[in-house]
Formats: sequence, C-alpha cells, structure tokens
Amino acid sequence: MKIQQIKSWVYSHKILTGFLVFIFLIIIMPGTPSEKKVSDTNKETKTETKQEIKMVFDVPSYFNKTIEDITKTIGEPTKNEEPTKEQLNTLKVETWEKVYTKDGYNLMVEFNVKTRKVVSFFIDRNGELTEENKSELAKVANVDLDNKAYISKMVPVMNTTSKFTGLLIKDKQVSIDEWDSLIALSKTAKIVYKDVKQIGDVDAYEIYVDYMWYAMKIDMKRDVVAKFSMIKKDITGYKNIKFKDSNSGELVAEVTSFSGGIEIYK
Repeated sequence: MKIQQIKSWVYSHKILTGFLVFIFLIIIMPGTPSEKKVSDTNKETKTETKQEIKMVFDVPSYFNKTIEDITKTIGEPTKNEEPTKEQLNTLKVETWEKVYTKDGYNLMVEFNVKTRKVVSFFIDRNGELTEENKSELAKVANVDLDNKAYISKMVPVMNTTSKFTGLLIKDKQVSIDEWDSLIALSKTAKIVYKDVKQIGDVDAYEIYVDYMWYAMKIDMKRDVVAKFSMIKKDITGYKNIKFKDSNSGELVAEVTSFSGGIEIYK
C-alpha cells in the first residue's frame, strides 16, 4: 500500500484510527500511577512488619525461689559450675551466678550460695543494646516496667552512657531484707542505734549512729555509708541518706541528692 493510499485511509477512518492508537499507547505505557502506589504500599507494609516479641523467661514467677527451683522450671543452665567452699572463703563472696539460654536470650540468675535463694536476674542477648531495647528485654522477661514491686534497670557498658549490657531485674523485697539484715548487724556491732525508713510521707531513710561509729576510721565510715546508700537507691530509686547522732540528732555523715558524694562530718 502506497503512502498516499495510507493517508487517504486514515482520513476516511478517523474514529477507528484513534481507537487503535489508544490501544497501542496502553500496551507500551508502564503501570498506571495508582497501580504503582498500591505496589509501593504493599512493599512498605511488608518492610514495616516486625516479628512479635514473646515471653521467654517468666521472671516474676521466679522470685523467692531457690536456684534448684529455677533449674526445674527452665532446664539445665549453660553455665552451671559452682565454687568450692575454699574458693568462696578466698574470694569472700556470698553470691554466685548460673546462666540459662533460650531462644537467643541469656538469663543470668544470681543466688545466695548459703540459702540458695535467688537474689537478682540479668537478661541479655547477642548484639548491641541501647536504652530502646529495655522494653524488648522486659517483654522477654515478662516484666512490667511500671510495677513498683521490683527493680528493673538497664546496665550500661563501662565508661559509656549510650550502650548497655542488658536488663537487671531484682525483687525490691530482696533489697529491703538486705537493708534490715545490715541494720541488725550494725546494731550488734554498736555502729547503728536505729534506722528510720520514713520521714513524714516520704521514704527518706535516716540512720542514727551508736558510740562505735566514732571509733571507726574514716574509710570504714565511708564504706558503711556507701553500702547503705546503694541499698537505699535500690529500694527507693534515690541514694541520698543522712546519718545522725542518736543523742543530739546532729548530722555526722550523708550522701546528698545533688552531688551524690559521701560527706563525713564526725
């Protein structure tokens, strides 16, 4: 067919020609914007879908249990060795740890070597951890971060504030018992006369010293103050504490809320 004949046919069949051109354009054009948008949306949805975090260790149910109870519940630990009595005497430690591994997470259980009672839990996993992983580890341990019955805090990597080793979980009652035990020992040694755990409506914690306080060297006083302050922080979240003379009420030592430093006055 000659060119002139083609032109003549196109002019005489304008509607059919327009329809054929329209069909041709549909075939060669890429997907419509609406199709691309749907495709991109599906892709984004697929990318954003994350694996649900499930409970691996039911830590609250392990409180007040022995290490043997924990092993019966979870299974044999991956770190199971224990020190001999000679080693304990040499190391002068009262607690030891066993580690349980499950579904990619590690649960280190600290326990008292004499009573076999659990003291604390520490959960971690492979890979770098930040403060944002606290909720993940809490779910794995079945821990409610708002529950005031126990302590749950991320433990930072040494000399850093942005990286963490894992989540420490401790029954607050364990710390209260530790406080009461230390008070009892200090009373027997005549270092402490009494303690006051609540000042008004605030858990302020004050300690009134006995006469043997004045016989101690300043380094020993610092050690006593630091120990009580550390336990108090576990219980209340704050390490400030005051030591007073049992007769005059005069301040003899303290840890302040502002600087957090130990001050020994007498």
